[in-house]
Amino acid sequence: MERIGGVHAEWYRRHIAHLAYALEALDEGDHGAACYHAYQAVSALLSGIIGLDPYAPGAYVKTLSAMLKTAMEHPPADVATCGEFLDSQYFSGEDGGRCVACAERLIETLHGLLLL
Repeated sequence: MERIGGVHAEWYRRHIAHLAYALEALDEGDHGAACYHAYQAVSALLSGIIGLDPYAPGAYVKTLSAMLKTAMEHPPADVATCGEFLDSQYFSGEDGGRCVACAERLIETLHGLLLL
């Protein structure tokens, strides 16, 4: 099983794909899709960091905020706020720019946890 920075390669592939979709949706003005894919990009990276099996049957249902607390005991305040914001925008994102910016802030912090 291939790993990238300690994260199963499939989680990392999903993370990158969703981030690309979020950026594309933002460019097209689709704020709902930008928020959805920003959330999914962070969720995939967090899933890999906390060691979930990417091929396990069924969904792992946790908010980004809860997953973030599993990955980091004390996330920085702005990172926690971004997690909460993405949680609130998952289904009805209205500010795709802020969703993508928050995803980028979370990803920057989470990359610091990787074994690169």
